[in-house]
Amino acid sequence: MNGLCIFIKPGSRGGENSIFHSQRSHGPIYCWHYEEHLDRWHVVRVDALTSFSKELCAARWNSVPLGLKAQLSEHYTQYLSVLVHRYKYELRESC
Repeated sequence: MNGLCIFIKPGSRGGENSIFHSQRSHGPIYCWHYEEHLDRWHVVRVDALTSFSKELCAARWNSVPLGLKAQLSEHYTQYLSVLVHRYKYELRESC
């Protein structure tokens, strides 16, 4: 996925016990953690002005669990779809 960056705290080995952050092409930053009782990754949009970015480093793609990779793909595909629909609506309104 073009422009997708995954971040993690230094020293973390990845896996389901880790917290990941994602950002695509200077877009919003999201925090991901695994909800064991739901058997799914939970995502929350993070305020970009927080200082957490100083505490994170780039994660290796092989440290990202398969389930999270799938949800990242689903999440960013839906995000792009919303942007496209919003853009089309704004074009119609401006004509």
